Amino acid sequence: MKKGIQIFLLFFCFLAFGQEAIVQVPSVTEGVTVDNRIEDGERIVSFHSDINIVENADVTVTETIKVYARGYEIRRGIFRALPTIRNINDGKKKITYKIITVEKDGTKEPYHIERQNGVFNIYIGDKDYQLSEGFYTYKIVYRTQDQIGHFKGYDEFYWNVNGTDWSFPVEQISATIHLPKNADILQQSCYTGVHGSKDKNCTNDKLSPTQIVFKAKDLNAHENLTVAVGFKAGVLKEPSGLSKWISRNWQSLPLFLAGIYLLFFYYNNWKKYGKDPEKPIVIPQFNAPNDLSPASLGYIDKGQFDANLVTANLVDLSVKGFVDIDEVKDIKETYLSKLFTLKKN
Repeated sequence: MKKGIQIFLLFFCFLAFGQEAIVQVPSVTEGVTVDNRIEDGERIVSFHSDINIVENADVTVTETIKVYARGYEIRRGIFRALPTIRNINDGKKKITYKIITVEKDGTKEPYHIERQNGVFNIYIGDKDYQLSEGFYTYKIVYRTQDQIGHFKGYDEFYWNVNGTDWSFPVEQISATIHLPKNADILQQSCYTGVHGSKDKNCTNDKLSPTQIVFKAKDLNAHENLTVAVGFKAGVLKEPSGLSKWISRNWQSLPLFLAGIYLLFFYYNNWKKYGKDPEKPIVIPQFNAPNDLSPASLGYIDKGQFDANLVTANLVDLSVKGFVDIDEVKDIKETYLSKLFTLKKN
């Protein structure tokens, strides 16, 4: 009996320790899962911007953005936010962008744009398709103008490479700037961090007199790489304001020209046919038109006939000599103030 109790206690202890071991395993697994979630969270794996500036000061930007998506914020695609107002050359300038192409993994990707609160937003992705977990590479190519600052002794290109709108970190980021021939680089600088930061956790490498690459890594959410390149002044020949307007709105130019044509067409027709004829000189007329009687004129004016019109007609007949009107002097007072007699001539 005693031996049986010992065996039972031994079995109970073994079972208790076994359950404790089983309980401990999930806690370790959960710890690994949390660590992996942090390590493998959504992020920008690499962001490279290839910037080409030509002699007319047009800037063509090709952005290659590799992201890791897990369906938290990157569900159907990514977005890109670009400012439409910037301070340059001691004033505020309205900036426009022309999208050339948008791709995902080498294939054209649907997108739409929205302009609001001074920001040009590019939303990339198919609203009916949700991304699976994994890596995706996006390519955005666009062209912009009015991005060159002019200073004493040099011109400058100042650019926020990725902006501060991303809510996840950036592992690697770089920007290569290509200047036109003879626009030799005179000075360069770069900054990293949130808006207004002066941190310089970045490097630059001058590839040639007109080419330079900037690099940074391990940017946190909402941190940006800003680059600035000063180069020889006078090389860029910016077009006039009219030329810029035409280049931006050339698709609407036929409609604009048609509007100008119609404006001149209607003006000439109005000038020829639309003016009212000159009014005749107004001369007072003391005779009734078309020999109408006073009663007829009164009826035309009032639209009805009354006793006053009879009186007016009798006076008119007397003036014309058809009747005589005489006032009766010796009469008794009546409710009438005066009494007249009419005599036909």
